[in-house]
Amino acid sequence: METEEKKEEKKQELQTTEDKKQKKIDIKKRILLGKLKSKTITSVDSVQVPKTASDLIVITKAKDLVAYIYIVTKNTPKKFRLTFITKLQNLGLDIIEFLYKANDIMVTKKDMSRYEKRREMQQNAMTNLKLLEYFAMLSFENECLTSKQYEQIAKQGSVCQILLANWIKSDSERLK
Repeated sequence: METEEKKEEKKQELQTTEDKKQKKIDIKKRILLGKLKSKTITSVDSVQVPKTASDLIVITKAKDLVAYIYIVTKNTPKKFRLTFITKLQNLGLDIIEFLYKANDIMVTKKDMSRYEKRREMQQNAMTNLKLLEYFAMLSFENECLTSKQYEQIAKQGSVCQILLANWIKSDSERLK
C-alpha cells in the first residue's frame, strides 16, 4: 500500500513539474510576442538595399524572406512539415509570384483597367504577407521555429509590407 501511495506522490510531483515548465514556456512566448509588437518596423529608412538592384526593392526583400524561410524550416520536425511549414513556404512563393505579376503590368493614365489588375496583384501579395506572419507565429507557438527565427521572419515580413505599401501609394499618386 505504501508503494502505491509513493507512486501516486511521484506522479503528482512529475505533473506539477511539467505544469511549471509549461507555464514558463507560455510566459516566455507572451513576453516575446509583446517585444515583437514593440519592435515592428514602421519606416524603410533603416532598410539597406544595393543601389544596382534590377528588381524592385520589395521583390528583393521578399526573395530574402523566402530564402530565409527555406533555410530555417529545413530541419523542422516531420509532424509539422506538411502543415505549418508547407504553408509558410507556399505563401512565400505566392508572394513573390504576385509581386512579379504586378510589376509586369505596365500602367498608364490612359489605361486604368491595367491599374486595377496591378492593384489586385499588389493586394494579394499584401494579404499573403500578413498570412505568412500569422503562420510563422503559429509555427513558433507549436515549437516549429525558435524565437529568433520567428522574430527574423516577422521583421523581414514587416519590411516587405512597408515597401509594398509604399509601392501602392506611389502608383496611386502617380496615376492621379
